[in-house]
Amino acid sequence: MKGISIILGLILIGLVACSSGDKKQTAEESLSADIEKSIEPSAEEEMFVDVEMEEEKEIFEAEEVSLSKGPKREVVSKVVIKEFGDYKVKRGDTLLYISFKIYGDYRKWRNILNVNPGLNPKGLAAGMVIKYQMPAKDFQWRPQGMGHLIMKGETLGKISMLHYGTSKRWKDIHINNKHMIVDPDLIFAGFTLYYIPNQVANAEL
Repeated sequence: MKGISIILGLILIGLVACSSGDKKQTAEESLSADIEKSIEPSAEEEMFVDVEMEEEKEIFEAEEVSLSKGPKREVVSKVVIKEFGDYKVKRGDTLLYISFKIYGDYRKWRNILNVNPGLNPKGLAAGMVIKYQMPAKDFQWRPQGMGHLIMKGETLGKISMLHYGTSKRWKDIHINNKHMIVDPDLIFAGFTLYYIPNQVANAEL
């Protein structure tokens, strides 16, 4: 009787152990399934991701279409094409005087020299053709009165004395040639300035 009780006890212990093992295994499988489930996106999540990707794709495609239809930006060259003209040297011309006749400013004589490599400013002769960069606007020189070719060593005072009998009217000559004479103390031989004769000046008075 005692032996039967022992056997029944052992059987019960085995059943309990098996049951406990089955429960342990079931719990582990359940936990593993839960982890996998948490990692893998649900059907709703997959749908949301797909929608986001489609929206991004549509945005990029729309931008590409917009860029292709929009105005094309071209690189504008900063190189300015300059036009050049020919000037035929006249008797008595100097580079400064030619610069004045073209630009209205004798100080731009170097511009002419730069586009005529090898040109000797002191070797100008009538009939020579020299290049010059054409100005944006033509200079119009409409002097009034009689012309006077400036000779070496002359001053406005001396020219005034020659034509008016007094050196004090140098200011009148300066005003009448204000486009040509930048500095009244600096005039150049070879230039032709203009003065109003006494008879004309008196008649106007």
